[in-house]
Amino acid sequence: MTASSKLENRLATRQAASRINGLGIQEAARKRRWGSKKPGAWAGSIVTSESRSVFVLVSQEKWDKTRTYISDIQKEMRESQKGQLFHKSLERKRGFLIYVTRTYPSMVPYLKGIHLTLVGWRQGRDDEGWKQLTPEDWKLHDMNGKAPEKVCAVHRLENDIAALLTLTEAKEPPERRCEVKRLYIFIMDLEMRLRSDSILRFRR
Repeated sequence: MTASSKLENRLATRQAASRINGLGIQEAARKRRWGSKKPGAWAGSIVTSESRSVFVLVSQEKWDKTRTYISDIQKEMRESQKGQLFHKSLERKRGFLIYVTRTYPSMVPYLKGIHLTLVGWRQGRDDEGWKQLTPEDWKLHDMNGKAPEKVCAVHRLENDIAALLTLTEAKEPPERRCEVKRLYIFIMDLEMRLRSDSILRFRR
């Protein structure tokens, strides 16, 4: 919710919350964060609204952890025999990287090598980890088997990790400008009250 002043922001937020509650969706004022240009972290991202735009980034701690995890995967690949990686450790790192990609979606395509490496041990997979069976045949195979302690890295993993290292080479977390896909405009009267029929909705 964006407004020209804190008072207008609070009134507009209250009106939006009332409409949400009217639809049966719980929105408690005690859980609400009031208007600020730097409200802090929310859902894994830090949001700022300065310089006439909205930006998101992660905390320095999460950024350092991201860089460390990616470097550790590359180091383990180079030091291991036949490119074998510990399955549990790689799975844990993948979970954290997926969390970070909510803020930096440009990293998403380069997690594919990790995904394929983690499932490459299953039946019906080629050397690159892709499925070879038809959907009908795939149902006949056991999907709940126990994963081995180590898995073999697929060929593309090396290039994916190199790309991730390039994207995270900055020592400080970069700001990503958010693209507005849906816009709601609340029109207020002279007495600073929101009119019930004053909501304009735009979609890009």
